[in-house]
Amino acid sequence: MKLNKKFLTVCAATAVALSMSASCFAEELLIKNIGGKAGKVKINAPVITGAQGGPKVDRHVNILLAEYALVPAYSIIPTAQAEEGRQVFIDENGEITNAKKYNAYMKVLAKQVNNDFNEMKAATGTVADLFLDTEYAVKAHSDTFISVYQESKYNTGGAHDNVYVDTFNYDLKTGRAMSLENMFAAGADYKTRLNMLIDIQNKGTERIIDIMHDRAGSDAKAYAKKPSNITGKEKFYVTDKADIVIVYAPGEIAPISEGIQTYTIAVDTIADIIHI
Repeated sequence: MKLNKKFLTVCAATAVALSMSASCFAEELLIKNIGGKAGKVKINAPVITGAQGGPKVDRHVNILLAEYALVPAYSIIPTAQAEEGRQVFIDENGEITNAKKYNAYMKVLAKQVNNDFNEMKAATGTVADLFLDTEYAVKAHSDTFISVYQESKYNTGGAHDNVYVDTFNYDLKTGRAMSLENMFAAGADYKTRLNMLIDIQNKGTERIIDIMHDRAGSDAKAYAKKPSNITGKEKFYVTDKADIVIVYAPGEIAPISEGIQTYTIAVDTIADIIHI
């Protein structure tokens, strides 16, 4: 059988991105969106079926994705109220009891948060635009791996909007969460490599911004980010092309005004040290 270039690229990317041996003929992972919307509150999360590890891994990963998706909403409503609602769809073993109950709870939760916003506005007289918007994007997936990016934007009456970002990467054979460190071969000096690649990107971006300012006749200069200091615990996701994207929340490595900072590490710049 002759394999075309696209097929080989997909297979190679899959093996690299999953940090494990994987078949390009693997069963498809099914991903369903669940969520709730009420007024200016929107909460969405993914639910998977078809993990190679079976229903047990499906349930384990789903509860983790659910818990993190609900974090911003739980920070707004009273703790007791949040815990009471949680019992609707999570059993004593910490597993989702029923996807339909979970979906129904998301809708109820959205209404609860929206009601709290309305009560806050009435009590304080604030004219701030109170809202919560929790979304996610599945960046890469197969029946052996999933990589998810989550972003929540919200305002509870402060001077500016808040942004909460997180990423989730799971081995769907075992349900194990994958850290950035796990993506590289044992003993590989990945920190030095990533620090170098990120610092190159920073210098390039600063140079381009400074040139643009000069051409516009401005004395402004690009903000100089701190030298990279990779620990292996950073937030990241894997793209469908097997590139690794490292994510920093606003204020983490640059002023909050600079927003979310991301660094795309092309797979061909780390192919010699990636864990396959």
